[in-house]
Formats: sequence, C-alpha cells, structure tokens
Amino acid sequence: MKIAAIMTCHNRRNKTIAAISKLHEAAEAAGIAPSVWITDDGSRDGTRDALLKLDLAVNVIDGDGSLYWGGGTYKAFQAALNARDDFDFFLLLNDDTDLYPGALVKLLDCYTAGRGRDKPRIVVGATVGVNSEDCSYGGLIRGRILKKMSFRRIGIKQFSVECDSMNGNCVLIDKASVAILGPNDPTFKHTLGDLDYGLRAKRSGIEILQSAGAVGVCERNSIPGSYLDTSLPLKRRVKLMAGVKGFPFPQWYIFCRRHGGGLWIYHLLMPYINFFWRHLTRNLRLNVQR
Repeated sequence: MKIAAIMTCHNRRNKTIAAISKLHEAAEAAGIAPSVWITDDGSRDGTRDALLKLDLAVNVIDGDGSLYWGGGTYKAFQAALNARDDFDFFLLLNDDTDLYPGALVKLLDCYTAGRGRDKPRIVVGATVGVNSEDCSYGGLIRGRILKKMSFRRIGIKQFSVECDSMNGNCVLIDKASVAILGPNDPTFKHTLGDLDYGLRAKRSGIEILQSAGAVGVCERNSIPGSYLDTSLPLKRRVKLMAGVKGFPFPQWYIFCRRHGGGLWIYHLLMPYINFFWRHLTRNLRLNVQR
C-alpha cells in the first residue's frame, strides 16, 4: 500500500518535524511506509534543511512565501501526482497536527468498513485541542437553505459519521477520488480550499466519512489578533478580514457562485453584513453601559 502525505509549511520548523515524526510512528503501527510531499513556503527558520536531514522519504518542494495553505498544498499534491508512483491514498496533513500512534489504522479501518466495490471514499480524522477532549477540526455538516454556507463540526463520535465537507487538517483521500477531483483548487489561498474540496467531492458522488474517535492533536486557530477579535479597531479588523487569512471577498465570491445555489448572492453578502452589524450593536451596547 502506497500513501503520499501532502503537507505545506512556513517557519514552524519544530512543529513540522514533530508532525512528520508522529506521522511515521502512526505509519509503523499500520505497517506502511508513506512518502511525504511537503512545500516549504519560503521558511527562514531552517525548516528546509531540517526536512532534508530526516532519514525518511521526504520530498521538499520550494515555495516563495506567498503560497499559504492552499497554494502550498496544491504544489505538494501536484508534485506527488507528477511522480506517477501509483499511490493508493493521499493524506492531507497539517504541519501542526500530531497524529496518535493508531491514527492511520483508524483511518484505514474506516475506509474499508462497508465500502462498496470501487466506490470512492474520503475519510476525515477528527482532532482535539492540546489538553482538551473537545473537537478542534474534523468532519463538517452543512446548514440548509439560508444557512447553506454555514458549517458545524460533527465533534468527536465513537462511530463513523457521514459528512458534507471537512477541515483539511487530516484527510485520507483514495486514488479513485483524486482521479475525479484532482488536487485542491489553489484559487483558495488559505481558507475555503478544504471546504471546496469536500463539497466538490459530495457533488461528484464521493462518500465522506469521519472516522470514530480522535486521530490526533491540533490546536484551534486563536481569535486574538484575527478579524474576529472585537478588541481591535474596526479599520484593523476590516483589513484583516480582507487579507489572505481572513475572509477575502474575491475567493468568497467564487466559493458562493460554485456552491451557493440560487441564493448565492445572499450567501455572498451575509458574512459582511453580519460583521458590520455585530460591530455596530456591540458599540451601542458599550455606550449604553457607560
């Protein structure tokens, strides 16, 4: 069995090396030897050199620092495909995700359980936060009608659950799914790319399951310092929201046109309306309290 782990990194040397080490521990428990395809997106902290020193099958693809998660993942994914090594699976793995020793066994067991012959399937691994049992990333359930562009995490379950989409922190994709979908769409530079991949998979008839339990540890992105941080001035929050790691309008526009159905304009505008409305009502409440 051949598995290509698809990763991207930028200036997180210790986290990146730890994630790859945990991946290989999980691979040994599953009796497999994955190859790692990782884009080093212009790291300046010695990440690339540390990767090349690993006594493991690690293929480093160079980036220029402008790729972010979407572009870096795409380059690594495409490099693995170009190798024409007939991989059975592709594993999307964030470089801050530390897998448990039994993670790959759990993902592969979920993949084979009750699967129809030649039916493509994607298996999502749920993660928990550091020193927490709460789900940080994993499979997602989509809202309906007016909430169609809202997604909620399934949470940690002791059984496999069908998903509408997923976070891309730990996702096992079989070659049949990749033959249909190809790699992730680099149009989405940092956010939305994993959601887009999952929604395209569902639309193509590909089954998405979240495996039972948690497969590893990955801390949630923090709110302080982001566009969701209400302690920041509005001008700063708007700038962050428009940035690559925020909620950039051009990418959200493409996402809504692609997945929003007949109400795509409504879905396109609502996050921005809600953003300014919440800012306004919060300021009003603060003024009243004074």
